[in-house]
Amino acid sequence: MKSIFLSLIIVVFVLSCVTNQSAKRFYEFYPDNSSIEDGDSVNLVWKADNSEYVIIRSNKGDTLLYKQLKINSDKKPNLQSGVIIVKPESTSTYKMEVKIDNQPIEVECKVNVSEDISKTPSNYIKGRINFITYLNNYNKNTSNNSRLSIYNIVHIPNTDRYKLYVQVLDAYGNQISNLAPPFGSLDEINFWDKVIVNNACRTTEYKIPITDKNIFEINYKSNHNIDMAFALDYSASLAFQKHDEKLKDAYYKSLKYFGKMDNVAVSIINHNNYIDSSFAKRGNIEKDLPSFELFAGGNNFFSGLSKTASVLDNARNDKALIIFTHYRDQNNYSKNKIDEEIIETIKKVRKNDGRVYLVGYTRDGFADPYMVEKFEKHGARVYDINNFDDLDDIFQDIVLSMKRTFVIDCKLPPIFRDQIIDFKVLPKDKSMKVVREFYPIGK
Repeated sequence: MKSIFLSLIIVVFVLSCVTNQSAKRFYEFYPDNSSIEDGDSVNLVWKADNSEYVIIRSNKGDTLLYKQLKINSDKKPNLQSGVIIVKPESTSTYKMEVKIDNQPIEVECKVNVSEDISKTPSNYIKGRINFITYLNNYNKNTSNNSRLSIYNIVHIPNTDRYKLYVQVLDAYGNQISNLAPPFGSLDEINFWDKVIVNNACRTTEYKIPITDKNIFEINYKSNHNIDMAFALDYSASLAFQKHDEKLKDAYYKSLKYFGKMDNVAVSIINHNNYIDSSFAKRGNIEKDLPSFELFAGGNNFFSGLSKTASVLDNARNDKALIIFTHYRDQNNYSKNKIDEEIIETIKKVRKNDGRVYLVGYTRDGFADPYMVEKFEKHGARVYDINNFDDLDDIFQDIVLSMKRTFVIDCKLPPIFRDQIIDFKVLPKDKSMKVVREFYPIGK
């Protein structure tokens, strides 16, 4: 009798093991790609054989799929499967619930979203972080750790349209992304509010609500190609502490941030010399490196600057002129002549819907405040540096601000035409507001 009872126990145990093993085949849940780039979509594949239903939820608890499934009365296997497409904003866990043999079963899968997050405090662009990741991992009060900047203002010639190129950075120099269409919903993010425009006398104010019709986001998933022209002031004054070598190194290092379809041109401007390099694809740049040669004497910088801006006439992508100068050896130019050359340069860039960046090195107090103000008031991004070692970070900041940015398109009433105006960008958190003055051409 004992042997019969023991045999029954063994049979039951064996059947139980078989049932558990076969039960593993009843359900399955996994992503077809467990690691994706920010902004990509992924397929969640599910299988729920002989289940009464299937429910799939996001890590926020939102129901992505609810489906009642039919159970065959003849106990034959009823195979059920499917795919749902998701676009996670950050690394996310998804859960699937099924009910097999009256027993609810839950299984989960994880999708890793790649981000390039800097963890070292910086005043320059160093990395990228998704807004949702930022809120989850940092402080929900964004103003405590983030800053808003108007990098560039571009006036579309012969129109009343202005483009504001805006960056939102955290304390570590991470560009906070997915804050605007097509990568983020304004209703869900609830970050932006409006732009307020004033004339210089503060007699006229105009408010522009920021909506999904006048703001958009450019990031590395946008297939956004750029054409950048470098104008490098390269006279013998740079030989001090080998700054000429540091300038070359900074230029070469910046090339790694360009994509294969981006175009780069560089002009080396020194003593009465203008060495021009036409646009070359990023992949071919190393084959045609510019000639960096130092010459002593008066600098023909502004003439070369205007010529470099003309290179943008042949550009087809998003355009920018990057100017580096140490402000020295300009004594062969009067203030009026400098003013004419600056205006001419800005006109050439602006007619091509391009942006301007000015990098000025201020050793020994030789900075030209007039030149700095002139470029800044005409919409340029100005970097006034004392430490030449910052040049690597600045060139990186410039390229990444071209590749990833928010663009606010403002159409103003004719009353603002030809006036000096202030642009004030207001997010919902008013403590992050930023104001930038803009001069029309000739002011």
